[in-house]
Amino acid sequence: MRIFSSLLIITVGALGAEAADLPISTPTPAQKPALVVGVPDPGRAAQHFATSFVGKAWMAADNAPLRDLVATTLHVPAEATVAQISRIDAAGGPGGITVTVVSPTLAKDLAKLALPASKWTSKVVDGVLHLQCGEHPPSAPVAAGAADLSIAWDIAPLVAEAKGDDGRLIELMAKALPPGTAEWTWIPEGLATRLRLVTASALLIPLDRAALASVPADALAIQAIGLDGAAWWMANQHWCAELMTALKVERPLGEVFAAVGLPAEPREVFAAIHGTAVVVIRDGATMPPVTVLLPRNPQLDRVIEAGMRALGCPLPEVGSSTPLLPDPPGMEPRARQQLAMITGMFGASLGRTATTWILSSDAFLTSDLLAGTAGGWSESAIGKLALSKVEAQTCSLMATDGQRAFRSLAQYASMFASQLPDRKQSAALVKLAVALARNAGPGYTVGRRDGAGFLIEGRGPVLDLLFSGGNPGTAGIIAAIAIPNLLESRVTANEAAAAATLKSAIFPSQIQFQAGGYVDEDSNGRGEHGFLAEFSGGPVPGSNKTLQLLAPGDWSGVRNGYHYVVYLPDGAGGGGDSRSALGEKGINDREAYWVAYAWPEKDQGRKVFAICNSGMIYQQPMGNGPATATKPAWNDVFGGADKSWNDAPTWLPYRR
Repeated sequence: MRIFSSLLIITVGALGAEAADLPISTPTPAQKPALVVGVPDPGRAAQHFATSFVGKAWMAADNAPLRDLVATTLHVPAEATVAQISRIDAAGGPGGITVTVVSPTLAKDLAKLALPASKWTSKVVDGVLHLQCGEHPPSAPVAAGAADLSIAWDIAPLVAEAKGDDGRLIELMAKALPPGTAEWTWIPEGLATRLRLVTASALLIPLDRAALASVPADALAIQAIGLDGAAWWMANQHWCAELMTALKVERPLGEVFAAVGLPAEPREVFAAIHGTAVVVIRDGATMPPVTVLLPRNPQLDRVIEAGMRALGCPLPEVGSSTPLLPDPPGMEPRARQQLAMITGMFGASLGRTATTWILSSDAFLTSDLLAGTAGGWSESAIGKLALSKVEAQTCSLMATDGQRAFRSLAQYASMFASQLPDRKQSAALVKLAVALARNAGPGYTVGRRDGAGFLIEGRGPVLDLLFSGGNPGTAGIIAAIAIPNLLESRVTANEAAAAATLKSAIFPSQIQFQAGGYVDEDSNGRGEHGFLAEFSGGPVPGSNKTLQLLAPGDWSGVRNGYHYVVYLPDGAGGGGDSRSALGEKGINDREAYWVAYAWPEKDQGRKVFAICNSGMIYQQPMGNGPATATKPAWNDVFGGADKSWNDAPTWLPYRR
């Protein structure tokens, strides 16, 4: 119980579903708050949390090692009570908030977040963290309400204080975040939440339920949202023009669109966004595949045709799909090859039916949609529950099969558990993930116009993030489930690109450079091998020529997350990575031998790659033997130590 507040603060944002039947605590006009946050009744919030499926899993006896780890990490004293820790009342005057933190160490850490260069100042007194902007003191805490956690915001007071060139920009950007309130309360199914914005976006229109007819019954999560881009553009075109001026964008929006292949008339581009868009997420072995369904109209057809033409991708015929393998006109061949390889790994495609555009990484669902055999979600248990909440003015709907969503998350628990300090904590994390997956239920959110404003309600274990314009969108569940795999895909793509660069770019460059005799120090008619700079537009010794065997640019930097280097025999039994590092001897060896390495920037890859004159690519996992995140020595691939150019590589051959 001593770390209840840390869990409360973290999980309220991460697991929130928007709730029904919760009153809104509206701040008084005299407060004019920039931000007001309150937990009016910590004891009751603790009780609510304990009865939720999340609380039961967190407070289970098996989870004690994980609770202790979090308490230690946050420096929370063992004697701290639930009420003390849960007291996160924060009041915002025009420029300040106050946060009560029971851990002085944590309070000091949070205080460091106030940037010295800004107007914000911070001070910790008896564990109370004061964040203040300018000379405005914090006002009184938020009044008690029915919710476990309530937030009210209105950034107008801060905008009013904006000065200088950035003042107009801040004022314009503030229009994207109208004043509003949000409240969360723990319930047995997870969280109940209500969010209200004082104004609704012109972009949102009522849902067309027919758009959900093709959603498959096995969908993990879906979101449908009614959109009217033309209405949004009519209401916001002047704001867009002012915003671009404030951002110092010199070209009109039409020229910006035209530069990337879109129609030059902005209204035509925005008018293409019309109807009910649907996002479908299904289970996947590595990364949950995502499908976006967009209703066709003449404007959208023209925009997509222009975009595909700019990407160099063929447009699919009605009833078919085409892989998204960008091949922009004028792209350098090797860059085109690498781009095709990387984009091909994600397996995205564009399909077209008589009524719908299908953008998807789910080949099976795309095939079913094109054949007209998909559907069934509306008749499933989660579909019936979610659709029962849809009214005539409902503009957005999100529904999640909570048990399957948490089950998808649970498969990554062991990966994160391996990073924890001891086995008990690792075991606790895995058990926590399994308990959440077993006990989670369905969740939904619905959003509708409410007078001039917008109201979002829902409940359950939905993983949400606020969608710009008023609806908690799929971003939360996509992030929670797919980010680990997206990061993994990025790493895998970087590794594949590095291996391809060695094989398809550096290796043929060496062959052409040596065969062309661009450097022939002993004038025997047989050239020596070269360095990256000499292949990519740099000076070639003894010649006034420049070569473009590699893509131009600085090859001493990072490319797709990897560094590259070439070594040649230095004539003294070693290797040099530049002409200045080579001796007068070793010319014959430089005619025969060379080696190139690719090693990752931090967190951009897990393998080091090498290629030599044999043309074979070799790999070594990070941290094994001599291969580290630092620049490899010239003979690492040959076994390091006293190994020579005549020795065979000891690393494993690379195979995709």
